[in-house]
Order: sequence, then structure tokens, then C-alpha cells
Amino acid sequence: NASGKHKIVLTDLEGRLIETKDVYIKGRGQVENFQLHRKQAGGMYMIKITDAASKAIFSDKLVVE
Repeated sequence: NASGKHKIVLTDLEGRLIETKDVYIKGRGQVENFQLHRKQAGGMYMIKITDAASKAIFSDKLVVE
């Protein structure tokens, strides 16, 4: 993905916002840790990454155990 400002958004399967994080991608292979500020129940969530223009560049399901 292109360098620049991105946003990570975590929602539950009903679309309710759980957590967001703004990140700046500097180059290929960059790793970002995403810690939840509150304890979440185990289950399935959606994670989406958007670019500076709010265009979705990645979306997937995430399982929390």
C-alpha cells in the first residue's frame, strides 16, 4: 500500500464501532500493533483500513479469543 496516513477501524459484526487508530505508513512491510483500550468479549469482529481519502484498502474478519 502507498505511504501516508491511514486509519484502522474495528467494529463488531453489527457495525458498531469498537476502536479506531490513526497510523502513518512509511513503507512496505510495516507492522502496527492494535491494542484495545477495554476488554472485549471473545468473538468475531471486522477490521478495515482506509487511506487518507477514506477509501477502503483492506477489510477482513478478525477472531478474538
